[in-house]
Amino acid sequence: MTKKANSSPKYEYPLNLLRDICKEQGKEELPTSISQETNSILLKMLDDLTEEQKELIQRRYVEGKTFKDIAEYYVVSKQNIHYTIKRILKIIGSKRQFGALFWDKGTTYTIETLEDLELSNRVYYALVRQNITTLQALKGLGLNGVAQLRSIGIGALAEIEYKAGFLWE
Repeated sequence: MTKKANSSPKYEYPLNLLRDICKEQGKEELPTSISQETNSILLKMLDDLTEEQKELIQRRYVEGKTFKDIAEYYVVSKQNIHYTIKRILKIIGSKRQFGALFWDKGTTYTIETLEDLELSNRVYYALVRQNITTLQALKGLGLNGVAQLRSIGIGALAEIEYKAGFLWE
């Protein structure tokens, strides 16, 4: 079985993984190199994954397997593998440490209102419907309190923790 010339990864691990996470997060400029510090942060984030998720990342990014190859190994559809890996990339990209990799360290960011957090519409309106309209109200509720709110699921909680985690540090 021969592979297409363009099926081999252009970038080696871990840069190929970092680039795909960035694409999944909608970053316009993709990294072309990876520093030792970024690599170590990325490895720490991978430690939080389940063994099954780590194995998929290993096959896709370290071994350079295609979605089709991985699907054949697990006897599932290529779409299933593609969706699962996309979900893993979203999980990694939603972590606060990942966002910190791209902050301009020389720039001061001012967040004074709930709108400044740039939450997704669904999460923002879920908070507003519960009368959480200020950063003070959000901070007072605490992360555990936010988790108990109606319409706040795992994804919404991860987004809030990622974008507003500084409130509880």
